[in-house]
Parts: sequence; C-alpha cells; structure tokens
Amino acid sequence: MKNCKILHLLNSKKFTDIENTIVQSMELLKDDCETAYASPSGSVSKVLRKKEINYLPLDKMDLKSISNVVESYAPDIIRSHGLEACILASKFSKNIEIIAQIHEDLESFHKLSKNSLIFKSASKHFAKIIWPSEKSFKNYKYNKIIDEKSIFLRKSINCEDVIKKSTLDENDKTNFFDILLFSDNLDDETFIKIINILGLLKGRGFSFKCGVFSTMSLNETFAPYIKECRFR
Repeated sequence: MKNCKILHLLNSKKFTDIENTIVQSMELLKDDCETAYASPSGSVSKVLRKKEINYLPLDKMDLKSISNVVESYAPDIIRSHGLEACILASKFSKNIEIIAQIHEDLESFHKLSKNSLIFKSASKHFAKIIWPSEKSFKNYKYNKIIDEKSIFLRKSINCEDVIKKSTLDENDKTNFFDILLFSDNLDDETFIKIINILGLLKGRGFSFKCGVFSTMSLNETFAPYIKECRFR
C-alpha cells in the first residue's frame, strides 16, 4: 500500500531539464508514494504519457483548474514547482501539505520586488521550501524568515536508467560506451581537465568511447570537447 499521494504542480507546457528531473524523482518514489503530474496541456503531455506518468492536464494555470484537479485526485502533498505554481498552491494549505520548490536563482528575489514580497507572504503556508542551491537561498532578500523550513536538494538520477544504458549490446557501436561520465557534480574547470586527460590517452593510442550523463544541458563551453549524450 502506498504511504501518500503527491501532486506535482507546474506551469510549464514543455519538457525541459527541470521537468526531466521531476519525472526522475517521481520514478524513484513510485514504490512508496502514488504520484501525479499536473500542468497546462502542451508538448510535455506526450513525454509523460510515453513514460506512463499519471498526467492530470489543467485547462489553465488558475485556482479553478487546480481546484478541480485537487478535488478529483485528493493529494496529501502538493509539490509546487516554480514561483507561479508555488503561489497558487499556497491557497490549498488548509488541508494539504505544500512543498514549494524554486528551480533557479531568481534575480527578482535578490531585492525588494513584487515577486520577493509575494513569495514572502505565501511562505507561511509552505511546510518546506526547496532551493536549487544554498547560494540561491542566501540571495533571497527575506531568507531569515524561512530559514528553518528551507532545504537544498541535488538533482536526482534514476540508477535503473543508468544501468540500462551501461548494459547495451556491445555490438551496437552507436550506443556502447567504455566510459560514462557524470557531469552534474563537476565544475567547469574539473570537467575540462578530465576531458583533456582522456584526450591525452587517445593521443597515446588508447581506444575508447566516452559518454556524458547529465540531468541538465551541458555548458556551451564544453561543446568543443565532447558531444552531449542525454538519457531520458
């Protein structure tokens, strides 16, 4: 029996790195929690249905549409992603635990602004607030008010996906890799050093094929060094 029902709420209609990370986190929790994904209908729906994610389309990103989904799905937790979704989700905090997740270091959060004030007002309705980094949290003008409920999460990686990709048919040279590099935990300088070392080995006669595993788009700086390989 599943322990809880989680509704992921997003404003985005597209499937980008952020949506990919959310889907991976949903897959990691599938044995413990029942999860659903709600957003305005768009190209993201095709990806979600292909991945057999429980997708609940919204007519539009407003309280009425969200209320309809909440009423039919009856979640224990709403995990809202992005500023707009977080603000709207805060309206349901009376009966549902709200987790707010900010995925980027918003410049408007650094100062007195409409966005920073609205989020400050809504924050009292959040059980937890997830930030992409400690730096983004510290940059938020009113961070002291929400210090106790703020946490930082690294991007999740679906290990089953990695294992699947690492055991592909050796005869299929288009997909087989001798080395699989995880780039998320590497800064730009370290990444380039590793690629240069691999380049030296190639130059000394070693033969191998290297792929990069990442939950986000690779920095454009890496383009001359390696071709990006994304697993979704």
